[in-house]
Order: sequence, then structure tokens, then C-alpha cells
Amino acid sequence: MNACTYVHGPLLSGTTERVCLIIGSFDGVITVHNYIMDRIMEKPDPNPNTTGEGRLNVERHKQVKILVPNSTAGMVIGKGGSYIQEIKEKTGAYVQISQKSREFNLLERCIVVAGKLFMMYW
Repeated sequence: MNACTYVHGPLLSGTTERVCLIIGSFDGVITVHNYIMDRIMEKPDPNPNTTGEGRLNVERHKQVKILVPNSTAGMVIGKGGSYIQEIKEKTGAYVQISQKSREFNLLERCIVVAGKLFMMYW
């Protein structure tokens, strides 16, 4: 059950987010993910970012953002959004995938998964 974690220094292009890349076996990645979620719960951000509308994002600790390559986003979305809808129905979580960027030449799309705390653990 091995995994390697790498935190990318600069902000992700076009966002206020930093990237934590977890590489390893399935069990190792899940273990590291849950460890990170535990640390976030222990020490919430004292200066949370605001949303696009200027509101504080106080529920950030209940969100996971996953970057997927543009080339595989369709496999996550499904035809007409069918896979996203299935995930929502089976888990009760909020799931949203970003549109392709027109302003930046980004290679990834961001999937936001939000919900009750237990939904963020895998």
C-alpha cells in the first residue's frame, strides 16, 4: 500500500488552487486522500477564499476537486451527462465538471465533488 504525494508550488493556472498529486496503488492513494481529508478537518482554513460572487466558501472542507485530462473528461461525464447523474443519484453528492476553458489553454478539467463529510472519504 504505497503512495507518493507531490504538492505543486504555484497556483493552478487560472485558479486560486494548489495541486496535490497522489500517485500509487489504489489502496495507497485512498489512504493518502483520507489522511489529507483528516488534516483539513483538524485545521480548517482560517482565511477561506470567496466564491465567484464574493461570498465566503465556508464549506470548502466538504469539497474535493479532481483534475482529469481533457481527453478523458467524456468518460467521467457520460453521454448527455449520464455518468455524472448516476454518481449524484447513488451518492447524494453534488458533482460538477468545469467547461473547457476559452481563456486559457488548459490540459485538464476540474471535477468538484461536494456533500456530507462521509462522502468525501473513499
